[in-house]
Amino acid sequence: MNITPTVERQWQWQASMNSNYDTMWLAAVEEIGELVGSFGYADWKKTVRDEQNILVESADLFIFVINCAFYAGEPIQGKVNPHLAPINDDRKFIQTITAALAQNDMDYLIAVLFTEYPMAYDYVMAKQALNALRQDNGYKQGEYIKNWGTSEKPFEDNRALTALLGRDLTYDKMYSLLETQYTAVQTTRLA
Repeated sequence: MNITPTVERQWQWQASMNSNYDTMWLAAVEEIGELVGSFGYADWKKTVRDEQNILVESADLFIFVINCAFYAGEPIQGKVNPHLAPINDDRKFIQTITAALAQNDMDYLIAVLFTEYPMAYDYVMAKQALNALRQDNGYKQGEYIKNWGTSEKPFEDNRALTALLGRDLTYDKMYSLLETQYTAVQTTRLA
């Protein structure tokens, strides 16, 4: 996979918002937990596999793992191994990414993530646009409105994001579309 300079700048921007490697590493661990929850493995309660959220949480995990690589000064060019076969087994995939993270093997983790979910690059780009929108609208200060739905039909901004995927959008166009939707959310809440 060829990482463009624009994408690399976006990832560097994302990494700059995190204070240190440990923070990013712990965030990656948290994202694995959210990803596992999307597979619907809670035996003690009724759960449903959420394919859409698996991709969203995979993108979140990618971002923090790549941030860890940037923080450590590692380039991400060429991390995808064309000889690595997809795992195609949820439990083995979760075990593999968890072990790679625990062993601090970011190269292997990035390769596994991109191999298992080749469409994740588009999700990562889209999520970067959403993360930028969040920061531009006070996310860190607690001012950002994350629930874009209504009280009758709530949904998080990640769901609005996934509705825009598959349109062959650039980062700038994705940001613009999300910004338009967020402005409507703000207008509705202030009315």
